[in-house]
Amino acid sequence: MLALLAERAVASSVCPSEVARRLAVGWRVVLPDVHTAAQALLRTGEVRLTQRGLSLDPGPITGPYRISRP
Repeated sequence: MLALLAERAVASSVCPSEVARRLAVGWRVVLPDVHTAAQALLRTGEVRLTQRGLSLDPGPITGPYRISRP
């Protein structure tokens, strides 16, 4: 996740599915792990999660979200 962000412009973001696609051909299987990792990185302040342009707090997320640098 962090490596994928590092490849992008500073202000850009990635979708959790993009991260999963980098990890496995059968990417849907690893998507729950990507969500868990995104939450962990959010808690440590290493990433920012947004939904419709608004920052998300750690906790259950429903619907699509984006991952970016803090």
